[in-house]
Amino acid sequence: MRSALDKVKHHNLVTDKGIQHCFKDLKAQAQWEEPIKQIALLQEALSTYCSQSESLPVMASQITDIVKRAFDIGKITMDLFMCIVLLNSLNDPSFNALQNSISTFLSKSTKKFSCKLTDIQLLMENAQNIINSKVNTTTMALNIWHAVRTVIMGGHVKVTQNHSASKRGEA
Repeated sequence: MRSALDKVKHHNLVTDKGIQHCFKDLKAQAQWEEPIKQIALLQEALSTYCSQSESLPVMASQITDIVKRAFDIGKITMDLFMCIVLLNSLNDPSFNALQNSISTFLSKSTKKFSCKLTDIQLLMENAQNIINSKVNTTTMALNIWHAVRTVIMGGHVKVTQNHSASKRGEA
């Protein structure tokens, strides 16, 4: 049994009490890890690609083994799978902070307080608001710069004003 497990899993595994005891310990350990371990496994499966340099049946076997391990941990609901897909979609490096937030949120998820799709959507909405505010701040800064830029004309310095301010009679 130990040979089928990675070193981390069998580090504290008691094997002298029989196979059933080992199985119960492993099952309890696996259930404690859900859903973050399931997510990691499914992400691994989704990011494993076949190539001509590898045997297709061998690659298919590796991928399906990863998926089986994810399902062996526990039931994967549609809600959890949608969370996994959304997390997997954030592969742009600019989303690292959001990925970390979602991963942390998922890692603290338990059966009693599980992570829901709406939670992930809310985190994504908050991230989008931050992105939008950065864009608006940049746009506003450019508009301010444009509104007070100096134009050198014939040796004179002329400060142009924001059109909306000049229409209100402000200087």
